Formats: sequence, structure tokens, C-alpha cells
Amino acid sequence: MTKYLVIALVVMLGLFYAYFKITQDKIAFLNQEVATLNIANEQNQQTIQTMKVTAEQNAERNRELQSNLDAAEAGLNTLRRTLQEHNLTRLAAEKPGLIEPRMQGATNDLFENYFNFGRNDTR
Repeated sequence: MTKYLVIALVVMLGLFYAYFKITQDKIAFLNQEVATLNIANEQNQQTIQTMKVTAEQNAERNRELQSNLDAAEAGLNTLRRTLQEHNLTRLAAEKPGLIEPRMQGATNDLFENYFNFGRNDTR
């Protein structure tokens, strides 16, 4: 009977050791997974912070662009009002000597600047 008791004790110790080893391996694996997830979490937090900063910068740029657009639209509206007030076709028909040289000079300047754009570059 003692022989069976010793065999049973050895089997129980073997099973306990196997259970202990499996449990320790599982704990080590889970600790490694926790460390990996912590690193991934830190990287995600950094990415979120970077995205917040970028979003704030983009919002500021959008406000600046909207301000510039509003100023450009105001200038365009002023130009439209001025052109509506002055009928250049009627004025040119009534006073060709006054309008035509100015219009021709402005047209010449425009074409000169347009066609010479980049030609004066000394590089």
C-alpha cells in the first residue's frame, strides 16, 4: 500500500509541476502581451496628441484663409461696384481720346508682364 501511495504522490507532484509550469508560461506570455499593449498605447496617445496639434494648426490656417477670402471678396465687391458705376463702353464712345490711350496702355502693360513673366530671371 505504501508503494501505491508513493506512486500516487509522484504522479500528483508531476501533475502539479506540469500545471505550475503551464501557468507560469501563460503568466509570462500575458506579461509580454501587456508590455506590448502598453507600448502600443503610448504610441497611440502620442499620435492622438500630434493629431490634436495638427487639427488646431489646420483650424488656425482655415481661419486665416477665411479672413483672406473675406478680404478678397470685399475687394472684388468694391471693384464690381466701381465697374457698375462707370460704363467704360459708353465713356469710350463719348470720349475716345481720354479712354482709349489709358485702356491700350493698361492692356500693353498686362501683355508685357504676362509674356515676360520669368524671362527677367537672372538665375
